[in-house]
Amino acid sequence: MSAAAKAKALAKEQGQCAVIKTLMPVSDSKRELGFPLAPGEGEAEIHEHISLLLASQGLLAMSDAQKSAHPVMDDSVKMLSSSAADLVRNYREKTRLLEATVSAPIVGRINKFINSELADTGVSPLPKVPFKTLVLSKHGVSRQLSFPLGANMHENEYVKSYKIQDGGVLHNPRFDKRTTAGTFHIADGNQELIISSDKLTVPKAVFTRMLAAALNPPESASLLPYTAPPSPLAPVHAMCSLLLRPIVVPEVPGRTPVQTMEVLVLAPGSLVSCLDFVESVFGNAGDPFLPENDAALDPMHWTGHTGLIVMAPHLNKVTKKSLGLPKWDDATEQQRAQGMCWKTEDECYHNGKPFKVCCRTKEGVILSIIADNYFGYCKKEVKSHISFAANLNGYAQEEHSGGTLAFPRYSFGGCANAEDEAKQWPHLAGYSFADAVKLLGEENLDMKPEGYAVDKRFPNIVYMPEDSSFSLDQNTITFGADKKSIRLVPGKIYMLPNGYRFQAIHHPAAPVWRLIGTDGRGTMLHKPCTVSGGGKSELSKAIDGALMYGPLFVNDPEKDFAFVDEILAYDYSKRYKDPERVDARPLLSSKRSIGSVIKLLTPSDVYTDEYNKWLEHFPSYIFPVVYYVKRFWTKQWGLNWRAHFSMDLINGSNGHELKLDNRKICCSFLRVGMSPQSDMWRTFKTRIDYIPCSKVQMEDDISASVTVPNSWLPVDKANPTQPPRNMSQSKLHVSTDARPISKTIATNCEFRLFQRPDDCIHPGLDTQCESDLVMPGNFVANFEPKTVHQIDEIAEDISGLERFSKPMKKFLVKTAHRVDDPAAEKEFFVCSAFTRLVNGKPSANPRYLQVRPDAVEAEDTYASDIALRLFHRVGRDEPLALPVDVIMLGRRISVPKPGLPNLCCYNPLHYQDLPELFMDLICCVSGTSPSTTGAGSEGALTKGPFNALPFSADLNNLLVSYILTGLGGWSTPTGQIGPKKAFGHDISFLAPEVMSRMKKFERDPAYLKEHGYLERVQDFEYKGEKIEASRLGWRITRKFTHFFGRVFDYPDVFEDDVLHPEKQDMDSFAEAVKSLVEVQRIIGQNYFKDGTEPMLCPPLRALVNIMVHGNYKGKTLADPEIRDMFTLKTMLASKWYRARLEHQQEVDIQTWKKKVDSLSAFVLNTANEEPVRLLHLDERLALAEKKLAEVSDPKYPDTLVGTIGCDLLRPLPDDDN
Repeated sequence: MSAAAKAKALAKEQGQCAVIKTLMPVSDSKRELGFPLAPGEGEAEIHEHISLLLASQGLLAMSDAQKSAHPVMDDSVKMLSSSAADLVRNYREKTRLLEATVSAPIVGRINKFINSELADTGVSPLPKVPFKTLVLSKHGVSRQLSFPLGANMHENEYVKSYKIQDGGVLHNPRFDKRTTAGTFHIADGNQELIISSDKLTVPKAVFTRMLAAALNPPESASLLPYTAPPSPLAPVHAMCSLLLRPIVVPEVPGRTPVQTMEVLVLAPGSLVSCLDFVESVFGNAGDPFLPENDAALDPMHWTGHTGLIVMAPHLNKVTKKSLGLPKWDDATEQQRAQGMCWKTEDECYHNGKPFKVCCRTKEGVILSIIADNYFGYCKKEVKSHISFAANLNGYAQEEHSGGTLAFPRYSFGGCANAEDEAKQWPHLAGYSFADAVKLLGEENLDMKPEGYAVDKRFPNIVYMPEDSSFSLDQNTITFGADKKSIRLVPGKIYMLPNGYRFQAIHHPAAPVWRLIGTDGRGTMLHKPCTVSGGGKSELSKAIDGALMYGPLFVNDPEKDFAFVDEILAYDYSKRYKDPERVDARPLLSSKRSIGSVIKLLTPSDVYTDEYNKWLEHFPSYIFPVVYYVKRFWTKQWGLNWRAHFSMDLINGSNGHELKLDNRKICCSFLRVGMSPQSDMWRTFKTRIDYIPCSKVQMEDDISASVTVPNSWLPVDKANPTQPPRNMSQSKLHVSTDARPISKTIATNCEFRLFQRPDDCIHPGLDTQCESDLVMPGNFVANFEPKTVHQIDEIAEDISGLERFSKPMKKFLVKTAHRVDDPAAEKEFFVCSAFTRLVNGKPSANPRYLQVRPDAVEAEDTYASDIALRLFHRVGRDEPLALPVDVIMLGRRISVPKPGLPNLCCYNPLHYQDLPELFMDLICCVSGTSPSTTGAGSEGALTKGPFNALPFSADLNNLLVSYILTGLGGWSTPTGQIGPKKAFGHDISFLAPEVMSRMKKFERDPAYLKEHGYLERVQDFEYKGEKIEASRLGWRITRKFTHFFGRVFDYPDVFEDDVLHPEKQDMDSFAEAVKSLVEVQRIIGQNYFKDGTEPMLCPPLRALVNIMVHGNYKGKTLADPEIRDMFTLKTMLASKWYRARLEHQQEVDIQTWKKKVDSLSAFVLNTANEEPVRLLHLDERLALAEKKLAEVSDPKYPDTLVGTIGCDLLRPLPDDDN
């Protein structure tokens, strides 16, 4: 690599590291996250680290014969010199002497909990976390330990492992998938915390014996693969440990930093690959023995909560009797029902099937045992711990969510003027290049004498003056009074002072370049509570892969061009029914946009019948021609537009493929559903200026969110949205009392995302997966390992090879060229189209860890951040808040089948007011699987099965958040709309495109309801029964589809029986509503069964009573008294909300006392002088004492109004509303 190439690669790496620090709470992304790393980078250092790690515990042993037989040892694992050996022996002896009295701080906290919480079980001796474990303090150590030294594969009882291309690994666990039914168990004995009805109750003494067994695995489970045959090292049996600091509370910019909990994960040697997985997702928090990694010495970032997770698949073989469970005859009815007893002495616990069990208290410690090695369970258990900590901590929530920051993009063809784009944002009027330089800091820019600047961190970002003009034809950017110019270079991002970006991008299907503009305004879409397969990931995925390209056709040129002339010449001033509305602008007027013309030529109920009938007499293919004329027309054309449009002559006659200035027109089309008659996708032409949104993926699966008063956030200097001219501001909200007073900030807790690429088996269909699998350092599961000869066979299938996308095709060809390389004979490879074979069939559960796209595409992420700062006028070093703009839940709906709930009653977009919405969220019913709780429910907020605390806490928290913020209610379907129309994930893909192009007031439900964009679904009588369809809330109308005109030429992309699914099959629609109501009744009963109904806040208590009994204190869902309980004014005045704020103060006082005590004890210990000085612990202690005084102020609860407070986890006051 040349010096210039090395410098460029280093600059890219530094830029990535800088961006990653804004995404995750890390100081060294390579050490903690293993990214960015080149293939093989740091591998020798890791082997040396392992040698010292094993030697420090007396576990490194190798004979001279073995060393000579394995010369790789000389390069990768240095045996210790005599001097190093002396130091190690000294270290080991000191460690031995300290073992009985000293432990890592987190281990001390866990063992203290065990000694207090489990002391009354009668089990002796009590288990404890072992002092000696292999501490995995650096990312990548666990990956090397997962394979015998010098080998590329390993197999044990639990997993088959393979090293694959570019430093990646493939692990195929014993079973390729899991069921969650009956899997989640909780230890009893804690009267303060109720166990939800979907969990199995385990006697605390039984849990104690399980923990003892988990911490003492058999040799078959504890063998470390690194030392297993054919490794030259002597076998080592050990427990491995990993420290995590997962996010619990997001940063509130300008107010509070990100807050984390501490989690220690233990795994027997055979499952060290699980630790590789977990650290790849959440990061490695370092050596728990070091003071800088002690959470208790980090008061501003530690929530005060501690977790332990122990991997123990060997517990599947433990008998119920040995754990102390009673015989059947001696068991209670509950124990019999839950299988917590035995009839024969050899019965295994949970019938030998995988399970997880936890023990937790309100003091903030949670211990979990996972009797399995499935990677997803490792991640989900960390999720459970985050949720546990968030619910006890207050302020925040753990959410099962996807999220994206979407920036609308537009095609400008060959030229654009920056000043024209600035006019749409009045708050940025007069904002100049000099203002932008001042905002971003001149020290961060490379100022050019011509009058523009280049970003020092990412040189591809170029800052241009506000009067810049862009021309692709001339390949120049012109600016300034003296018309200076520079070259317009592909690959560069040209940033304007208002945050608008221009790029020259090649057309994906035509031999032309286009000038693409991207808004500086981003829309944050948050998709929580989304059932499995409900479009959580699709929200963030680029829609580009769903675009298709083709020519624009005409039929009879003379006749069709005459139609165009008729449309261009028409007098549009009298089209409205209302004679008071007059709009005489000609179609080609510069005061009309493309969007205005599309709206003009789309039939509407506000137009006269005569005008609508006139529109309908044109063939639909005529309108795109009109839009092209409008898009490219200039005054120089005059009336002679026809001279610019032509067709080729074919056999002496005009063809049908339209050309513009002798260049073929290439149109883009998007699919929207499938035709039930032909099983073919319905495609619609997109607008000529439409380009898919630029998206920054913000969330995928495990998110943390915090709801705070508006006053806690930096003042937003941008006010880009105004109500329409014919609507006063007061109509946007009923009253000042109803206006939201808070905002929600959400963040991703994961660095790598556990993806399931369902379509990867079809080459070329999942291009993201194919691209990801050829990146270095992958963690892959449930794929088939391929040899170089098998890859060669795949590459030789020319027709099959061509179906793969470019990255995978390139990888296959490159690998196939190594077929004669002896080194390749021992290697393994993964191809996206070949999943693991299970019983002779390809697995339907392929998985891999995807590095978060916002880290991979660091330059785009950085550019988006700069654009937002310029748009909102926020300096580079000032806090920038990105609160949630739109909540959009996802439903999974399938064709009705016996045994599964029929949900085919939703149209493409629904909005539900809070009462109806929370009836759905209490159940989160899925139409594809009976799932964990029966009746198709995935549990409250779709995360119930993984919650260690009662569902009531999550539900209460979310309701308070939605009331405070005014968010909530939107939902999209995946799969079916009605029983006859299939849409797949199309609506999930489309929703961000439409919502991001709507102004804030246009998304306001009050505005949409008032103006007929939403219609209320009403109850009705059918075949003698009342169908409670009002529980579906509001759904979009034909009028709402006009917003789709910002994407499509023809906005009416939904037929009437899609907007009204009951028109497909009224029997099915009625059955679906009845099914939904029945599921809600069944799930609602659980809150009475397990005693958590009184723990729900009064509005939700009313809902579950209505769900089960049809009324609450004689009132139904339609009564104003019930609906008023969900209003902001009522909640703020309620006793139960005040109780949450007062409890938050109690929690904060307890937490800060704990932090002060821990810091004081450490600082006062004279043995700690060096870390006290190096970590500035005196300053931290003073700050903690100041915070303790602040939260102890009697007026402190008043400052918390606008937060969600903290759930009491006990019955709440009833305001008797």
